[in-house]
Amino acid sequence: MFVDTHAHLDFPQFESDIDETVQRALDAGVGRIINIGTTAEASRKVVEIAERFEACYAVVGVHPHDAKDVDEACLRELEKLGRHEKVVAVGEIGLDFYRNLSPKEAQTRAFEQLLELAQSLELPVVIHSRDATAKCLTILERHPGLGGVMHCFSSNPANARKAFDMGLHVSCCGQVTFPNAESLRQKFAEIGPENFMLETDAPFLAPQQYRGKRNEPAYIPLIAEAYAQVFGVALEELEEITTANARKVFGI
Repeated sequence: MFVDTHAHLDFPQFESDIDETVQRALDAGVGRIINIGTTAEASRKVVEIAERFEACYAVVGVHPHDAKDVDEACLRELEKLGRHEKVVAVGEIGLDFYRNLSPKEAQTRAFEQLLELAQSLELPVVIHSRDATAKCLTILERHPGLGGVMHCFSSNPANARKAFDMGLHVSCCGQVTFPNAESLRQKFAEIGPENFMLETDAPFLAPQQYRGKRNEPAYIPLIAEAYAQVFGVALEELEEITTANARKVFGI
């Protein structure tokens, strides 16, 4: 069984064919889909999807792009959602100093608040970090014992090891298949598969075979094949490692 640890099935791209999308994933050998919330409203939707599909689980949180909207009402809503039986983490939370769609101060404040929420709920976290990995790791050090995953990881192996020392994992998606992604492939070859998980980040970042089209969880085996080559392991071995890691992190 494969696990897609990061998809966005609540996005408009999936509204018309979500049943077929989930079924294609199951047919491709993807047994579990971790569906990620990016706002309070999106978090409600991913919980609804988790209730509808046995294979789907929910992660609730606010993306750093929308950090400026995190207030007490938002936190109360997320706390309520976080107690649902199919919610397995708090996320997608973190810092994005590349786009800065919310002020850096608001991002940092919201990140701290949402990490505290995860601690109170005893849930792991799903971290978004772009041009801000060192800052994210510094903040995470102040919240020990959380566990979780740094998604779409592209930082250096030294930062990966720092994350591992804190009990975190890393995941990445279809960009490893891009012809111009040799530096990313070299990074992961050094990082190794032991603390790695697979993701699509659907509907974004489709693997090279579908580049320019909508990404979806059914493409996880294609992404897994590429990473198996990068790590120098058999596809079946990577499937076992990544599935075990996903089960451990998300308790599924």
